[in-house]
This record gives sequence, C-alpha cells and structure tokens, in this order.
Amino acid sequence: MEASSSSLSESISSALHAAFAGDDESSRVINIELEGSCTVGDAKVTLYLVSSNFTPLNRLKRHKLVNAALASFLEDGGGVHALTFKCKTPEEHEKAQTKAVAMEED
Repeated sequence: MEASSSSLSESISSALHAAFAGDDESSRVINIELEGSCTVGDAKVTLYLVSSNFTPLNRLKRHKLVNAALASFLEDGGGVHALTFKCKTPEEHEKAQTKAVAMEED
C-alpha cells in the first residue's frame, strides 16, 4: 500500500471510526502522529483514542480491539511498521484533561 502520510492518516482514522460504528459521539480519534516513510511501509504511528467501547475492557482487551481494527495496516505492505497508542474511556480522558489543567495552573 503506497500512501502519503495524509492519506495513511485518513485511512487509519476511517478504519478506527468503522471499528467503533454504533458507538456514540464519545468515540473519537484525538490524535494521529506519523513518522517515517509511508511509501516504503515503515511509518511509525502514534494514536490517542477515546471511546465508551473501552469502558468494560482492561488495557490488554482495548489494545486487541485496536490492533484488530488496524490489522491490514500492520501486515507487510500495509504502510505501518510500528504502532503506539493510548486508549481511554471518555471519563478517563476527562480526568486526564482535568489533571493536566490543574498541573498547568500550579
């Protein structure tokens, strides 16, 4: 799969949105960062995801869910060499944001 970084980012975002279809608007991709060459398949992808689908799941199950959604990108020729991500529930995300704001105020 040859892709520019913007089209790879859009493709990853679309795959994640499709995987979480049926979830309410609390599901969103907060951030996608790409490093490396997308055209030779060595892109390093960092994601920050928020979804209420993660609420009943532990960290391992959350990661399996995201890996399954992005499996085609991780295969040979899929464009992604390394994948790093954080999966938060809306409540966990809100708590992290509140903590970050409190730290900035100190």
